[in-house]
Amino acid sequence: MKVDQFIARFRTHFETEGFSFVDGGVTGPVVPRVPPAQQLWTFGYERGATDEALSALASELVELADLISFRLTSGAPVLVLAFSGDGMTDEAIIGHFVLFERFAPKLKKFSLTYSGGLKRQVWLNVFVIFETTKCACHFHLNVQQLCLRTQFWNKIYVRPWGIDLESRRVYRAKTLLPESADFWSAEKLEQQLF
Repeated sequence: MKVDQFIARFRTHFETEGFSFVDGGVTGPVVPRVPPAQQLWTFGYERGATDEALSALASELVELADLISFRLTSGAPVLVLAFSGDGMTDEAIIGHFVLFERFAPKLKKFSLTYSGGLKRQVWLNVFVIFETTKCACHFHLNVQQLCLRTQFWNKIYVRPWGIDLESRRVYRAKTLLPESADFWSAEKLEQQLF
């Protein structure tokens, strides 16, 4: 599958799941949030959790990711990011994930606040796209686990996913959680994206 075809399918799939894509660092008209009627037992969002602030944050990611999308409807910010891993060294890919982890706390203002100042978690699902099976397998076997980032007490989770365009596979990072507890299963993503 060609990269352009995959990107189009990727985008369509996540738009149907309620993600708003960022084009050139500017979000669409409004990124949907949890309606006030469903914000029970919470104190809502922080001041400054506006679309303009989200757009400013997205512009920081433009240099790191080819595709950037947000979903805020669950009260916990969920990002789907994608970039091409072809031609990158292992250290450069791991460095991208370190930068994503450092970026994640800025998204806390977009998570609902509960009594006691507790906030919902922030999830970054990062898809690294490879055109060849050789590169994708190398990433999966040697690099993917090093990219996994978790700040348990801060409730920040950065999940690496590998995409193999040649053999049409999706690789999920191994975590302590079962695959059913993750947002998507690798098998379902393979069926929907390829």
